[in-house]
Amino acid sequence: MSGDAPRVYKRPRQRMRLGAFAVDPSRRTRFMARMGAVLFLGAAVLHGLNQGGHLDYDGSPWPKLPGKLSGFVGMAADDIHITGLVHQEPETVLSAIGVKPGGSLIGFDAAKARRTLENLDWVSTATVQRLFPNQLEVSIAERVPFAIWQRDGTYYVIDHSGAAMSSVEASRLPQLPLVTGEGAHRAAEELINHLEAFPALMLKTRAAA
Repeated sequence: MSGDAPRVYKRPRQRMRLGAFAVDPSRRTRFMARMGAVLFLGAAVLHGLNQGGHLDYDGSPWPKLPGKLSGFVGMAADDIHITGLVHQEPETVLSAIGVKPGGSLIGFDAAKARRTLENLDWVSTATVQRLFPNQLEVSIAERVPFAIWQRDGTYYVIDHSGAAMSSVEASRLPQLPLVTGEGAHRAAEELINHLEAFPALMLKTRAAA
């Protein structure tokens, strides 16, 4: 009838048929979100226990579980980029910050990882970025080997400031000039710079003390 208010017809909510059960899409979404939150929390708890050594014993299946749960919720370390390495291997970096390829990134602290790396004697500077959900980017600026310092029969690779790099093997860098004696590492840069002003003398000088 023309005088009546128009009727509004709403389309019934579509339901997804799973087997013999009809599932409301919005209800299914809420369920999946809750399950994801539960798995995330469970992985975080297991990660904490594992980091504390509470699950680490011979034959224990638990250390691998946080990584598997993290992978399920999309937070496993599946995309790792490490740049700037010259004398070190990527495994050295990952071991230092406690990350394994495919392992859990839940609870990972990028700022703490950066500080850890910069405390290594072969690292000058480092940046660490966690890109959610599963990407990790690490950039390293290594200290540059400048000379080899001999002290008490032990050889150390040092940078221009005299800082020793204990993890860099001197035998791998035989081309570097050699300085010997107590305190020689601190004077190495000045001494070698003076010698470089006289190339002929530099070639004849095997070691400076």
